[in-house]
Amino acid sequence: MMQKIAPRDIFNDANFYKNLSYLLTYMKDDVIPGLEFYASESQLLSPHFLSLNPEDGDLICPSGTLYDLSSGGELTLTRPMNSRDAFPVYVVDDDYGFTEVFQDSGFPHHEILDLTRDADSSKIHADIDAKKVMGYSVAMKGVGKVALLVIDKMASTSNLHFDEAQYSETGLTFEEEGGFYYLEHDDLITCAGDVLHLRSPVLTNENNLWPLEFSVDGESYKPVYSNNGELSPDFLLHSVSPENKVSLEERIEEPALRNKIR
Repeated sequence: MMQKIAPRDIFNDANFYKNLSYLLTYMKDDVIPGLEFYASESQLLSPHFLSLNPEDGDLICPSGTLYDLSSGGELTLTRPMNSRDAFPVYVVDDDYGFTEVFQDSGFPHHEILDLTRDADSSKIHADIDAKKVMGYSVAMKGVGKVALLVIDKMASTSNLHFDEAQYSETGLTFEEEGGFYYLEHDDLITCAGDVLHLRSPVLTNENNLWPLEFSVDGESYKPVYSNNGELSPDFLLHSVSPENKVSLEERIEEPALRNKIR
């Protein structure tokens, strides 16, 4: 089995889950009919649900997840490794080859509708909340950006450490509790040697696409990002090492923000 690499595959997984959320919504509403989905919510939101195809590195759902309702044939749901599109997921089967699932806008592609046009509805053989799947995607995206900044050795996260080897071995595991996805890890991300605790709301909205929160040393949770995706002043207070605080302050023009990270 190919191992995943941070931060690339964190972002790829997050994007795949976003696509899955859209697909499940369209299936539930019969906008995309003729498909059968068999994974449970707990299976879907587990760290190894998505794996890398050893032949090309593309992300794939496990065998037995998706079927053509009319023919009973299995469909492979996959995402190209290096795609930067918002909706790059497609299905593969022996008869029709590659079939696009979404347009660039996120609406169903005519190819998937042509594939399933003989059916009136779809079936999801489990109680899966597509909004929770979207929240899972958002949580992953938030953690992925932290990993990116740390691995790229940015001054803004010079006080943090991300264990790339641990990620490749275990992936990201979230535990749902009290309306949040809590990142479960054994020192995967640390802040000056202390565990950086991260959580993200299970249900999200378009008004805040970066809702990830952090806590260190038992402090109350605070935002990692501002609404525009930039690191928040509270997070910078912890994430910047003492030797990098001066250089970071020199690049920040707003006096209030400079004072906040001191």
